Amino acid sequence: TPAVTRSLEPRIRAIVDGLLDEILARGSTGTLARQAVLTPDGDTLYVCGGYGVGVLIALDAHTLQRRREFLGHTRGVHGIALRPDATALASASLDGTVRI
Repeated sequence: TPAVTRSLEPRIRAIVDGLLDEILARGSTGTLARQAVLTPDGDTLYVCGGYGVGVLIALDAHTLQRRREFLGHTRGVHGIALRPDATALASASLDGTVRI
C-alpha cells in the first residue's frame, strides 16, 4: 500500500507549500499542504491542500519538480487516496465532491 503522511518533513513542506502558494495565487485566501501520498515505486508524490481553491499536484518525489496539476475542485482538497497499483487517484474536497 502507498505511504501516506499528514506531516511532511519540514524542508519538503516548505517547498510544497511554496508550490501551492504559487498555484493558488490565482485567487485563494491561503494555502496549506493537507496530505501527501507517495506512489509505491517512490517516484511520484501527490500533495493536496488549499482553502478557497482546491489544489492537487503531482511532484517528482526525487526533485520535487511539478509534474502535473489537477483542476476541478472549487474549495480546499483535504483528502487523497491512491489505488495500491497507482492506477487511480481519488480526492475529496470541502466543495462536497470526490474526484477520481
